[in-house]
Amino acid sequence: MNKTFIIKLCLLSLIMLLWFLFIMNHVGFQKTLHLDEISDTGGHAQEKAKTQADTNRAYQESKIIQKNVIFLKLHKVGSSTLQNLFFRFADNNDLNMAIPLGLQSGINIFEYPKVFSDKYVMKSTEPFNMIAHHMRYSTDVHKVMPKGTKSITIIRNPDTQFVSAFNYFGYKNCYNGVGTIDDFAQIVVKGGQSAKWCVLPTRNMMLFDFGLESNDTINDVLVTEKVEEISANFDLVMLTEYFDESLVLMRDILNWSTEDIVYLTKIKNRKPKKKITSETIELLRKWNSGDVRLYNYFNKTFWEKVEKYGRNKLTIEVEKLRDTNKKWYDFCVKDMVPGTEIVDPEFKADYKDDTVMGYNLNDDAVDATLCRQLAMQEWPYSRKIIKRMKELKYIVN
Repeated sequence: MNKTFIIKLCLLSLIMLLWFLFIMNHVGFQKTLHLDEISDTGGHAQEKAKTQADTNRAYQESKIIQKNVIFLKLHKVGSSTLQNLFFRFADNNDLNMAIPLGLQSGINIFEYPKVFSDKYVMKSTEPFNMIAHHMRYSTDVHKVMPKGTKSITIIRNPDTQFVSAFNYFGYKNCYNGVGTIDDFAQIVVKGGQSAKWCVLPTRNMMLFDFGLESNDTINDVLVTEKVEEISANFDLVMLTEYFDESLVLMRDILNWSTEDIVYLTKIKNRKPKKKITSETIELLRKWNSGDVRLYNYFNKTFWEKVEKYGRNKLTIEVEKLRDTNKKWYDFCVKDMVPGTEIVDPEFKADYKDDTVMGYNLNDDAVDATLCRQLAMQEWPYSRKIIKRMKELKYIVN
């Protein structure tokens, strides 16, 4: 065997080896980040988490990622938890968010309870990508967003949504002699007492948030028309009771990554929930019959979307999301405490600090971007977003 042949053979072997290493590095044989790895200390764990997130994001970017989104934020449906995802996505991608005109003076809603109008939006130098603050729905919101924008919202079973709203907004103060929700059922629903005064509606609140006037929420024809309008204009109506399943469906519609939809629960109240009687439940269902119809309709369409997605596939993807969520929770969160015990002011809700829960971060996570984003509440995050938008020249005043 001559010397020239041996040299050529060696060169060929070297080329094949380099090609193999190139393929291994680029075709996707990346190592999965496990829970025990993210529990490492310091920047090492953060870097591993970032690498995994970047890997997942790179795969998603091989498709078309939806960056233009309307999120209709209703009351007491888990919407603050969901809103954080949209804030985070806009923040990470330097997107232009439609901002309430009064945000700089401390008003983080689009003139609620008035229905939405573009005159309530801070002017921008560029087209908007996202809108996610509280508003009362009007189809006008679609006019301020680019063509092809996806529309997302979330609703909750009225049995629990009303109880949450009753406690949070103090409905008992709107009526004489009402101290508990059972009192409300007997005195208001059964007895017919009218409200002496109330800022927010105490009946069919979700339909009100969707733009129906209070008196119209008990009109069957108008409720049907509103439900049809919502069905025509929204790509997904999520269900609070199936939050993780909803997130997976949303991720599929928007083509986001799993890291884009991890979350920490927001505006959780530490007060124990009191049991209410079966009679009260039935009376409240009649009282909120419009919201019941709304929920029943979109509960049906939700499971139709699940069937189309595939139940087995959804089960697998939900477990993956929960595993990822647990990984980040364990890495980020030291404890969940009332606002009065939160160390970092960015993680406080800025209201009802004695009852609304928030997060303190682990020492290794205090400088991790995603951990800080997950723990940040609406008010501090809104201020952060508006500051960033000024830096990007999206708003000039």
